[in-house]
Amino acid sequence: MSVVEATCKPSAADLVIRYTIRLSAAAERMLDPGMSPPRYYQALRRAGLEVDARRVLAYSMPKRRALWWGCLCAWDGLRDKASERELAALRAVSDFVLLPSDERRRAAREARRRTRQASPAFTLAAAAFFSAGSISTPGGHPVLAPEHLTGRLVAVTVYLAAAVREARRYRTHLRHYLTLGEEIAQGEHLWPVADAASLGRHTVGPTSIDSRSTNIASAQPAEPHFTLHSSKHRLLLSELTGEHKSCGCRHDSHHHQLQEA
Repeated sequence: MSVVEATCKPSAADLVIRYTIRLSAAAERMLDPGMSPPRYYQALRRAGLEVDARRVLAYSMPKRRALWWGCLCAWDGLRDKASERELAALRAVSDFVLLPSDERRRAAREARRRTRQASPAFTLAAAAFFSAGSISTPGGHPVLAPEHLTGRLVAVTVYLAAAVREARRYRTHLRHYLTLGEEIAQGEHLWPVADAASLGRHTVGPTSIDSRSTNIASAQPAEPHFTLHSSKHRLLLSELTGEHKSCGCRHDSHHHQLQEA
């Protein structure tokens, strides 16, 4: 890595200022100038500041990975409690993550409109719609969503998923979801490769997206792997994506990636 590349990486403070991330007073005191996002995130985990860590992780990941994290958390949180409308919203978001297009992004918005607002499926569908492209009527003057919205809504989705899963054990589930998010940031448990035929929809072309990231994946997990382990992750993947086949390929910038939230 060149000196220029190293100096161009945003610090955790840059991330907080850029996206106006809300932090607790304790988290603010831990934010040293020049501290990298991975170091700051892990410091928050070690200090037991899971609420702040959740927000930092959601903003630090590329948007496509953040949305996928939200998909798995919401799916696990809702499980048998999900209504047909919530299931439709989650599948709309997963379709968009699997094969991004403006058509699928807008389908997520329509699914959100039919979902109750207190549901993680609602906030996740909104996060998908605001992640890229214009939020105005198709054919109208392009209007871009504020850049911070996807990260903020994914963070809310993870919170709601943990609360819906079992409110009295919210923090336990949140810690599990944070570790899952770390693993997704590191390239594990990613979405399967899909094509338009397997989704049963016509592809209208990829949404305009890029792959900016603060590289939270360079951090080491603060605790052992997600307690549900890979077998549960594979089950979540198969349930969420239906018959889509998972592969072991890397999902890097050569795949369509949503910009960092």
